[in-house]
Amino acid sequence: MAAQQENYWTYLFLGFLGGLIALLTPCVFPMIPLTVSFFTKGSKDKAKGKRDALLYGFSSF
Repeated sequence: MAAQQENYWTYLFLGFLGGLIALLTPCVFPMIPLTVSFFTKGSKDKAKGKRDALLYGFSSF
């Protein structure tokens, strides 16, 4: 039996597409504006709010 060549870019693309679709579910979609406003209005410095949001986003992997 011949081994099939795996294409990791396809897995990456399908995973990314699945994540975008998951953002549209009714339990997640309303949380997006809440999260954005939490980080942008919760800090006095705009740069600190962006930095905290990026740190939060990258730590969720």
